[in-house]
Amino acid sequence: MGSRDCLASLLSLKAPENAREYLYNRHKRVFPRVDSYKDAAKRWQQYPFGAMKNVRPILDSDIADLEFTKKIAEKLSFDISRFTDFLDGYARVAEDIKPVMLHYAVIYLLDFFSRTYLKYGQNLSHGVKMMPREGKETVLETKVKILDVGVFPRAVDAFYATRQSSLFSNDDITGIGYNFSALIEPANPPRIPKLKYCEKPQVTLGRLLTVYRTLNGLKAEVTMANKILTGYLILFLVSSISRYKAKDWFAVRQDRDLSNRIELLNFNFVSEWIPELFLQMSLV
Repeated sequence: MGSRDCLASLLSLKAPENAREYLYNRHKRVFPRVDSYKDAAKRWQQYPFGAMKNVRPILDSDIADLEFTKKIAEKLSFDISRFTDFLDGYARVAEDIKPVMLHYAVIYLLDFFSRTYLKYGQNLSHGVKMMPREGKETVLETKVKILDVGVFPRAVDAFYATRQSSLFSNDDITGIGYNFSALIEPANPPRIPKLKYCEKPQVTLGRLLTVYRTLNGLKAEVTMANKILTGYLILFLVSSISRYKAKDWFAVRQDRDLSNRIELLNFNFVSEWIPELFLQMSLV
């Protein structure tokens, strides 16, 4: 199923009854047996996630609860409606506004993804924050601070709950979780240090762009969580710069290499991120 099919199917999820059917079907594919839920719950108990003790995986008992699934389906259909609204806006607005529209589209898609697999309360923030620059720092030195509450950390948790560790998950795996073939990769493939959200790390736009390029260049089996989550942080910063830093945004637009890398990010959003977040292609 390609990205076009995914987009068409997403439109159908604006109806809560279709979102409810989607929820059932996704769980059947990702957790095909009751003991799959038991394994997920056991793995979750070993996952430190700071103060967010009210976050947990959706279990088989939740899926069997008609009132619960009705409530979640309404939230999923709302997220998809907002996602498609902003995606439509992205296709219509001027170039300088596109990053803002795409950022909000992805925010709602990430929330949709997280709520498909996790039970938690209301997200009160995006879960990330652009930090003020100091002195003569360049646009590539603009930093994002990753928080432990909000949409972004919940997406990290949702990937973990569906067996995709990432740079940002709070488990103890060092670096990105990927397998590599000695026949393809060098003897010492690049390692990317963890940025656990529970530690509220700060990372620069330049560093994120380097990580994203590294992830795209690896011939290894990199979990899609890494590309999507790293890509979103880049998208968030680009969106914030275009809104609040006119001089910096002009510099970004004038930099051919930087503009090309952002365009690749936008292409990957449609070709890779949507199918993964919607269908969990790596698990089926």
